[in-house]
Amino acid sequence: TVLVVGDITFYHDLNGLLAVRQHGLGNVTIVLLNNNGGGIFNRLPVASIEPPFTDLFTTPHGLDFAPVVGMYGLDYTQANSREAFVAALQTAVAEPGARVIEVRTNGRFDEARRREVVRLVNERV
Repeated sequence: TVLVVGDITFYHDLNGLLAVRQHGLGNVTIVLLNNNGGGIFNRLPVASIEPPFTDLFTTPHGLDFAPVVGMYGLDYTQANSREAFVAALQTAVAEPGARVIEVRTNGRFDEARRREVVRLVNERV
């Protein structure tokens, strides 16, 4: 099972990682698209209203998710390139285990990268 999720959703649902561990969901990969905030809101008309847009809608957080993932006992990989992501995803699909693959993106330019990640996941699942 592969789940592609954004960082704000991941942050709000962190306790779901406990369920992964407690219920033995051993073959789950979470692809975390981290653009340091709710990038989805950049697609809405509210994006043109500054300064409140950034603080109130995109909610930049500056969080490091690696320690949290480790706290719940899942494997963690940060993929800093397309090649690193493909390698991490191939490992995830081939080997049992619960893991998070984090892909950091730029909130202003992440739509193309998000589509590429989803395409790569669909090809390998």
